[in-house]
Amino acid sequence: MRVKQGTQLSDLYLASNNLHKANEVSAILGCPVKLPAQLGLNFAVTEDGGSFIANALIKAKALYSLINRPVIADDSGLIVEALPGELGVETANFAGDISQQQKNSLLLDKMQGVSNRAATFVCVAILYEGDNNFTLVKRELAGEIARQMQGEAGFGYDSVFYLAEYGETLAQLDEQLKNKLSHRALAFSQLKKIIMA
Repeated sequence: MRVKQGTQLSDLYLASNNLHKANEVSAILGCPVKLPAQLGLNFAVTEDGGSFIANALIKAKALYSLINRPVIADDSGLIVEALPGELGVETANFAGDISQQQKNSLLLDKMQGVSNRAATFVCVAILYEGDNNFTLVKRELAGEIARQMQGEAGFGYDSVFYLAEYGETLAQLDEQLKNKLSHRALAFSQLKKIIMA
């Protein structure tokens, strides 16, 4: 589907309450994106679509219905080959209502003694412009689960996602480099190209 004429990056709201994600997407796009809270909205949505694409659309449509202007959304997750079905589209719900650090620790515990540490970060980014008009990009980043948490930058599972070619986790990478090669960077950079074309 085609991007509507007149859509501007600077006008976009992100269908999320995650300030870390908003900051990262802003850096990738090169302009600040806004969060629903900046409009005084208490944005909440049930992500029960069963796929990254479905969940991204659910979030985008939910915010669009509230503000009636173009929005961007993403759904992302971590797929671990040795733990089929445990993360993936349910990454945010992995292990229930515990802290992210506890989730990372639990993941490392589950991977103790596992030789196959292959993992993939997936991101689906969407620009939604109403009337079921949307542009969608899906990108992936291959890596592996680290042996221990490393790095203070990033968020989510960045500190346990190891990139052998760099010898570091995503949380250890320089921010500028991360915002060029992460799954979210790849997806939103491509979405930006489409918007700006």
